Amino acid sequence: MFAKAKGPLARPSLLSRFTRRGPDRERMRPLYLALVARARDPFWYRDGAVPDTLDGRFDMLAAFMAILLVRFEAEDADAVREAAALVTELFVADMDESLHQIGIGDYVVGKHLGRMVGALGGRLAAFRAAREADHRFA
Repeated sequence: MFAKAKGPLARPSLLSRFTRRGPDRERMRPLYLALVARARDPFWYRDGAVPDTLDGRFDMLAAFMAILLVRFEAEDADAVREAAALVTELFVADMDESLHQIGIGDYVVGKHLGRMVGALGGRLAAFRAAREADHRFA
């Protein structure tokens, strides 16, 4: 469901119409696809008690995204901040495409995306708090 290869007939995501950073963003695709692969590792669903559902898969991907972004925040470099923004754009575009694939209409995709980004933000806040409480986290 998440990060499927997009063919020539795939329609552009809602956000891609506003952010035209395709080539820059594409160089981060291998990292994003590695995150998706890690989040979809059967271990989490078989041994880790994560439900093998859309919500469970989203939860794992959002957790890995949050860990990556917190790790990027530990680096103080413009290139790392740009990479974080580009990977986040890939995440949002992937969620947009996934919502369309499961039949969510254009009129409510934005609301669903807002909730998903909010969930990612909640995980980011939790991991940031953990990092602050234990400097060994990062």
